[in-house]
Amino acid sequence: MYVPYPQGECICRLAVDVREGEELCTCYTESMESRAKRQRSLDRFKFTCTCSACCLSGKAQETSDARRERARRLRPKVRQSLEGRLKDATPEELLEETEEYLDIYRTELGCDPMMPLVIESAVVLALGCAEPETAQKYADEALRVKLQCEGDHHGVERYRRYAQCPTSHPGAVAIGLGSPFPIDCPPAAFPAPPAGSPFTIGPVKGNRTGLIATRPIIRGELILEEAPVISMSRADRGFARGSGTTEASLLIERLHDITPAQRAGLSCLRRENTMNGITTLKGAESLYKFNAVPGTNQDMNIYMYGSRFNHSCVPNVINLDFVSGKDTMTYRAMVDIAEGEELTISYFENSDNFILSKPERVYLLSERGLSTCRCELCSLSGPDLARIKKRQKRIQSIYMETSTPSKGKLAKLRELIALMEEDIRNPHYLAAVHERALQAALLDAPRSKGALQHALEALKCKMICQGDHSGLETNRLLAQEPFLCIPPESRTGEYPSQELKFPYVGRDAGVTFAQALREYELEHGTEADKPKGQGTQAAKNKGRPRRQSNKKKGGRRR
Repeated sequence: MYVPYPQGECICRLAVDVREGEELCTCYTESMESRAKRQRSLDRFKFTCTCSACCLSGKAQETSDARRERARRLRPKVRQSLEGRLKDATPEELLEETEEYLDIYRTELGCDPMMPLVIESAVVLALGCAEPETAQKYADEALRVKLQCEGDHHGVERYRRYAQCPTSHPGAVAIGLGSPFPIDCPPAAFPAPPAGSPFTIGPVKGNRTGLIATRPIIRGELILEEAPVISMSRADRGFARGSGTTEASLLIERLHDITPAQRAGLSCLRRENTMNGITTLKGAESLYKFNAVPGTNQDMNIYMYGSRFNHSCVPNVINLDFVSGKDTMTYRAMVDIAEGEELTISYFENSDNFILSKPERVYLLSERGLSTCRCELCSLSGPDLARIKKRQKRIQSIYMETSTPSKGKLAKLRELIALMEEDIRNPHYLAAVHERALQAALLDAPRSKGALQHALEALKCKMICQGDHSGLETNRLLAQEPFLCIPPESRTGEYPSQELKFPYVGRDAGVTFAQALREYELEHGTEADKPKGQGTQAAKNKGRPRRQSNKKKGGRRR
């Protein structure tokens, strides 16, 4: 059987015992289909299966097809049960259907990588039905099947804990039928900042703890790059909800996978008014609610030092997690920061939240259990508050009006840039607006000199918030040749519009444009590949007088 791994590897393991000299084979079709459908699926491979299941006949074949069809009908309900979408079904009904599904799987297939999750849900269902012996049986089977499917690795440890004590399963803990497996958690002690870090951890304004700059930090400088201490994938959270597990009980389970020193550091991140330790449901719920942030793949991650940044609606640090990959969070200075100044980030996601009103910002913060923000923007009142509201409405109006670059919008985009540079200062948003202005300038006047300025500013803003990396190649290209951003119907110059299959205009990241450019160069060659004297058509025509066309309306060219 194939066992896919997150790193892209694929491990092949034996689903059953194999004798010496016996052929090793895997399944190319949907295993739960009838024999006739499986054979039709194999027609594209031009061979007929002669395995033991396909060689059955008569009553045995009918029984096998009926059992597989029953499993196919049960599969959606089992998946919905795993994902917590069957709210009306009783534990007894779910356990009965899960047992029937597992029985068919054991009889027809022997083993499957999906089985440990199904068996794991049966453990909690059995506990919910007050059947501890059944729960113990399934906990032992889940460990055995997990080892058979994946071998012995670090991820199997939690199955060993369930086999040793089924009531320690997070689902059982969440519904009050058990308690977490004992965890060694030292007294709370936050680790010192990494060597060479330009910040320290200490008291800040408002009787809080935060990060303080220990030296001047220039705009665009990397302050911190950190991988999550704990990561919970979307799939894990979905399957956990199916077994009655909450994020808090799942977080307690994840505490087994980190070191005691990391547990001690996480203990410092819970709210001061929550005296429960992080190994209790209330303490873990507090830790998750106030510190977990969404990642690129809809994972929920908890960062050790990143969780120490306090919020500000006008932050001086920007945090992005799509630059380094693997949910590594990078923190860079958005502005020049003086020594002794607090480092702050925005708790709002990087979207259009910079145009939110104060009531909207207060509501979003309250969703995370935070009180009213005390930053300089939220502290405004009187004429200053009225002025900033007026400017925010103007920013919102222009931002929405210029979402699609077109002719005649350059002046408004430049006004928007001026307003954002004064009030928002966020290079992540400024880069997007400069790219809009670049396209608008080229639509107004191809080969516009102003377009070059916007292309360079977009590149500079992205380097400030992301650093210098290979993902900025498209911006570098546009900073050298801005006219490549002209729409296909208006594009002129070295790369004709008809050769570019994926125009850059309207695309989010410009990756498709770079691909089209490489395709064109591979097909037609670059300047270095051409013989001397055979440049582009634009180079050949340089200096020649333009020939008048003889084409007339309604006639033919002679």
